[in-house]
Amino acid sequence: MAYKIWIENARRRDLAIIPGRANVNTVAQEVGARFAQLYQHLRATPGASTGRNVVVYHGEAGTFHSERGIPIDVGVECLLPPGSANGIRPSTTPEGLVATTEHLGSYDRLPDAHAAVRAWCKVNGWEIEGTNWEVYSYWSDDPDQRRTGVYYLVR
Repeated sequence: MAYKIWIENARRRDLAIIPGRANVNTVAQEVGARFAQLYQHLRATPGASTGRNVVVYHGEAGTFHSERGIPIDVGVECLLPPGSANGIRPSTTPEGLVATTEHLGSYDRLPDAHAAVRAWCKVNGWEIEGTNWEVYSYWSDDPDQRRTGVYYLVR
């Protein structure tokens, strides 16, 4: 897939998150387990409304391949009502200048979108700051219809 990459100012998105750690080998399991936990809690929380799913990755790309991995925030666009608990806390996505693209298709091809953004930044003189995130469109049973925004803070 050919990716169009551009620079934009990203705004903060309010999130309900469960933080954790993941590496390239554990990310799918970690993200899936945390989304399940989030939705179980949010469905039982009066006043909680949910938006799109978001995963924020904190750290340099190379450490994602180490055994220890990197810190991640698995979240849902949401304003938490007062008194929320169970390991879920309020947070936001980063804001600022980002290099971004949109991935269309199966999640197992998302690494291609990340690689395209990193390569584009290198060629075009943008320094990646280490934090990146994915914003997932609403679920579709058809993997070809899934849209995911990929964002990297840059300077």
